[in-house]
Amino acid sequence: MNNQSLLQLPRYKCWPRYANGQQVFHLHDRNYVGVSTILKATEPLEVQAQLAAWRSRVGAEEAERIIRASINRGKRLHRLVENHFLQSQGAEATPEFWGYWQSLQPVLSEITDVYLVEGLVWHPHGFAGVTDALLAYQGQMCVCDWTTSPKPKQWTWIQNKCLQVAAYTAAINRVYQSYGVRVNQAQIVIALPDTDAQVFRLEPSQLMDFWHQFQDRLAEYKKLCAIPTH
Repeated sequence: MNNQSLLQLPRYKCWPRYANGQQVFHLHDRNYVGVSTILKATEPLEVQAQLAAWRSRVGAEEAERIIRASINRGKRLHRLVENHFLQSQGAEATPEFWGYWQSLQPVLSEITDVYLVEGLVWHPHGFAGVTDALLAYQGQMCVCDWTTSPKPKQWTWIQNKCLQVAAYTAAINRVYQSYGVRVNQAQIVIALPDTDAQVFRLEPSQLMDFWHQFQDRLAEYKKLCAIPTH
């Protein structure tokens, strides 16, 4: 990876506030709701039912353990990737996490440019969030989401991730418009413990479909919370 190509865009930071279970970013005298908050609040009933059935099947305690483990793995992976791109000292892959880190190496080797890492982005529609990365993968600029899983995932299992990256893509195009950024592709990379990472690519037409779906979810959220639509 060409070191001179790293982090060409300004990176914005803003600590979110939490109120009534909602994640809110206060920017430019306005509150922006976190993308994850919007998606959670508007989760379809069938998805809620599936989650409830899973909790019932494995038990509440085991469900919480699995969820905490997933969150902790995700945090560790994000720290490792951020340190890798920033070429800074910090978190290292521990023996029990080594497989996940090695899983990413084929993907990392195909990245030629990195424009933004762990940067806050926001959109005039009233949402915001921290995008994992904006980079060039196999020569194509795309928004990238990093996650982990103990086993491979199916396309139908990552629909919320697709909605999330679609929202971040729209926000990136607004925030960095003056820099000439116009990205229309995204990918979700899933690190696995004992094999190469899965890469789910979202081509422009797919990404646009998910953007429309996210806008519907956003409208539903605003209606639920009685937030003005303008």
